[in-house]
Amino acid sequence: FSFMSISEYIVAALTAATVIVLLFISLCLVFSLLFKNTIVSLLTILVLLIGGYALFEQLSFANIAWLNPFQYVLAKETISEIGYDWYKGIGVTLAATCLCYIVSFVCIRFVRVY
Repeated sequence: FSFMSISEYIVAALTAATVIVLLFISLCLVFSLLFKNTIVSLLTILVLLIGGYALFEQLSFANIAWLNPFQYVLAKETISEIGYDWYKGIGVTLAATCLCYIVSFVCIRFVRVY
């Protein structure tokens, strides 16, 4: 058996939590601009996060972890696997976050307030 040290686990957990919080905030921003209703926006985000996590859990091919922006929704399962490269989905998650911020910036820029 091999174990992670507590400092490695803390770094991995904080990184995964930070990445998923940034994705959640960017999704909140985009959906609040699109729907203009808090309950509908939050329910859409909930369905998207749970549905994305469930969808990518069902898919099974070798490099799915590199393309899965939803793998840190339940980060404990990802980090606690021994010998697993826990950082695999960070790049695509940050790319999705940046895309959401760009979409929201464009929506804010071109929407007129009356």
